[in-house]
Amino acid sequence: MIIDPIQNLKKHGWLHFYQMDKVDKNEFISPILCKGKGIYVYDNNGKQYIDGLSGAYCVNVGYGRKNILEAALKAAEQIHFVSPFSAANMPLISLAEKLSILAQPVTGDRSRVYFVNSGSEAIDTAIKIARVYARRTTKPNGYKVICRNCSYHGTTFGAMSCSGFDSMKEEFAPLVPGIYHAPNTSCIRCPLGLNFPTCNVACATAISDIINHEGADSIAAVLVEPAETSNGIIPPPQGYLNNVSNICKTNNALLIIDEVITGFGRLARWFGAEKYGINADIIVCAKGLTSGYDSLGAVIVREEVANVFSGAESKMFMHGSTFGGRPGATAAALETIKIIEDENLLEMSENASLYIYNLLSKEIAPLSIVGDIRRAGLLFGIDLIDTTNNLLTDHNLLSKIRRDLIEKGLITSMFSGRNEPTIELAPPLIISENEIDNVIDILYNTLKPYS
Repeated sequence: MIIDPIQNLKKHGWLHFYQMDKVDKNEFISPILCKGKGIYVYDNNGKQYIDGLSGAYCVNVGYGRKNILEAALKAAEQIHFVSPFSAANMPLISLAEKLSILAQPVTGDRSRVYFVNSGSEAIDTAIKIARVYARRTTKPNGYKVICRNCSYHGTTFGAMSCSGFDSMKEEFAPLVPGIYHAPNTSCIRCPLGLNFPTCNVACATAISDIINHEGADSIAAVLVEPAETSNGIIPPPQGYLNNVSNICKTNNALLIIDEVITGFGRLARWFGAEKYGINADIIVCAKGLTSGYDSLGAVIVREEVANVFSGAESKMFMHGSTFGGRPGATAAALETIKIIEDENLLEMSENASLYIYNLLSKEIAPLSIVGDIRRAGLLFGIDLIDTTNNLLTDHNLLSKIRRDLIEKGLITSMFSGRNEPTIELAPPLIISENEIDNVIDILYNTLKPYS
């Protein structure tokens, strides 16, 4: 009997953030990807696509890196599992030291690194650390965390509560208490109805307003990404992050930087916070840490914060993750970092970012269906607009554009309709100029008929 994998998927599978009723033989892309090499992925029919999203904003060094797999296999062959509940393994120790060194411009000379399995778990861990730190130092009632509207930090209950999309959360209520949301930083569509720079970065001041309203003694931390990623790729307004950092210092609140997407070369630095010249108390990272070759998240904690958990047995961090920091995963991360260093991918990311932005400005921006184009390192947001210069709301047209992009061989955020009507691009750091030219050609040929 011939097995139809698509129909089996439709009957028994459950993809994430995806309506399974769409899975059908006539769907515009096969949902089964079977092979990857460089910046390309291939479906079960052999069709090639440019992966313009690096998988899920994580495959920074590209597909088919056998040396990462070999490093993970070698570590796992020695011992495939070591419980992080009081035991350690050699790759974990080496990776903790390496991350502490890479994070020095952000978290200072010495940091302590806590390993988990994902970005969502890392956010939850950071929130726990911040709450305990507040209560053990100067804020016995400090438990509140300030995040931003239109943010995405993950799907576990803590991370979901911090995320700023009501549509993701409303059916799961009640959520984690003590989470507050400040305005996002979209200058092109300012949620406060103001204009930059005459606004004096009011979106940062709004964080201070929340603190003043709730009482500084109740605020444990502020959680932000260096650049907003789930709101159509929005770089921070000039002065915003410095203002937020100063607000945290003034109110003795920890600054948590979510680098799950922006870390490991995506902004041409190891961490985006370094690009914008700010210090933080905690860095949360995942995704590009292993380039998606294994599941691993890390929480990099400034020494002074980590020290509140040292000393008496009663001071230990009462938190754990059975599979956090497995030998294979941490070995994969070490090899990923080595590739980024050996191949100068931070510099390549910077060069690719500028090359793409110049082409987008020259070839794509003049199209009448295209509105604002934004860049934060190797992250791009391309707004689609109607004839009145408002964001495109014609869902049939958006669906047609998504179909056209895929049929022409380019995977972008429009593949799933996420964050429509913005096309997001986040290609692997290794993308070449010729490959970039192909991406721009596909975008142009897709959007030109609608302009």
